[in-house]
Amino acid sequence: MRGMLLSTLSALRQICFAAPVARSAVQMAHGLGWSGPVQKPGAAAALVRDSRRGPDLTGFGARTTASWVFKWLENPRAFQPAAVEPVLLNNAQERADVAAYLAGLKDADKKIEETPTSEERQKRGKELFETIGCTACHSDANTPLKGLGAKWTAGGLHEYLRNPLAHDPSGRMPGMALTKDEASCIAEHLVQSKAPEFAAAVPAGGDAARKKTTNRKNRAW
Repeated sequence: MRGMLLSTLSALRQICFAAPVARSAVQMAHGLGWSGPVQKPGAAAALVRDSRRGPDLTGFGARTTASWVFKWLENPRAFQPAAVEPVLLNNAQERADVAAYLAGLKDADKKIEETPTSEERQKRGKELFETIGCTACHSDANTPLKGLGAKWTAGGLHEYLRNPLAHDPSGRMPGMALTKDEASCIAEHLVQSKAPEFAAAVPAGGDAARKKTTNRKNRAW
């Protein structure tokens, strides 16, 4: 199975990067029912964005932090240079409200397991990342994963790696047929890369309920 995946990664990489897909910040908005005028990054990208299905935000708050969401919404490309999302919220209060809302999306019936890590497990994760085909799409030149520890917890990333399409049905990340331990080791390795500016405290006053009326002039939740 893994051999077949490795043999097709090169082709997948060409497909993935030939038509960039609007991701995280825009996906969050679409996944929550955000509609209305947005800045279009280009006709092709806009078509893909508007026709694609957003990721599943169930339990989103257990996988990331309000700090990361707040900073991401300020400028997606500051975290992911290849991001094609426009800046949707120019007001810090609006970003704090949306961050508070998303951070509060937790599934009481599904607890994400966070297990202790070790240098040995992180080393194994690095070796797996470099040998099973991850670098075909994730490199310094294309979709780098620097600072991933500011976005994900190790447990949350582990859950995603086990079945990427369950979290994001329209995503570009293929399932890699990873075992539970392999996914955990890779996740534990990747979250060691931090982005301190994305871990800064969110301004006080973020109101999850107020996000429903955020910028009604141009958007509707």
